[in-house]
Amino acid sequence: MDGHNRIRAIRRKKGLTLKQLAIEAKITPGALSLIERGERIPRVDTALRIALALETTVERLYRKEKE
Repeated sequence: MDGHNRIRAIRRKKGLTLKQLAIEAKITPGALSLIERGERIPRVDTALRIALALETTVERLYRKEKE
């Protein structure tokens, strides 16, 4: 699973709307939507804020799956 798919999966598991997570991560819902769709790669500080809002780490969001 890619990082953008993992962000969406964790957000949904926590019962958060896209808008709620965007507010918590201090980014616009549009920017978060682009990130979740894999159309934008977040800056490190943005990825950190998303991870903190989801109560996880950037490493867990973007780790490579073992093959």
